[in-house]
Amino acid sequence: MFQTQTTVVKPTRWYRFLGLLVALFILGGIMFSATVQRADAAVSGGNVAAIANGQVGGTCGSYYGCPYPGQWCAEFGKWVWQHGDENVSGLTGAAGSFYVYGQNHGTLSNTPKVGDAIVFNYHGNGSADHLAIVVSVNTANHTIVSVGGNERGGAGVVAKDGPYNWSVGYSSYWGMNISGYVAPVGGSNPCPAQIQNGSTGALVGVLQSDLNYDDNAGLGVDWQFGSLTEAAVKTFQSRHGLTVDGQVGPHTWHALGAC
Repeated sequence: MFQTQTTVVKPTRWYRFLGLLVALFILGGIMFSATVQRADAAVSGGNVAAIANGQVGGTCGSYYGCPYPGQWCAEFGKWVWQHGDENVSGLTGAAGSFYVYGQNHGTLSNTPKVGDAIVFNYHGNGSADHLAIVVSVNTANHTIVSVGGNERGGAGVVAKDGPYNWSVGYSSYWGMNISGYVAPVGGSNPCPAQIQNGSTGALVGVLQSDLNYDDNAGLGVDWQFGSLTEAAVKTFQSRHGLTVDGQVGPHTWHALGAC
């Protein structure tokens, strides 16, 4: 049998050169994108660290009104991330909520970065014993410095700790386990829609739960925005220096940590 011979046309030197340029352009774009992402992460982490450092010596009342005296390390961590314009959706006053956040967003790691949250003694089911923010990382010495709320005993203050070994597992510095490091997801979620007296639905339930948590409002979570909810909103707005109109728009949602 005869085989049909296929003639292979070799690319000219010009086309080979052009192909090389295209390949280098694509590779350069990928590398530039990765570099920008790393730079953005570094800037974001540095901003978070600066905010945390600026709060050293602070007390519970500065962070969402201190709804749970003696248990406010997570409120401090959430407050710092929120003021760093990070996504705080899903975070609560439970330190373990940060661990769950890391699992949900794929940002849970054994290696710390500046701006990360450190979760201590995670027990599962969203429960942990303590939380702090990484403000410095020394890769040569394998140590970090952190700032955390509700420390130093008594009613607690915001305090700086370290340097100490960052390895996940038992920490002799703390006397408890470092369970992991959680990086924030940059950029807060868009604020929910505005609601007011007469509104109904799940968003009202979220509002009522947030007011109960952040302001001890004592509301029934019935998804009905009535006079009691409106009064609780006005009290919250007054305490946080907002326009007291009883309507829950972007500024009030932001103060509640929803965006």
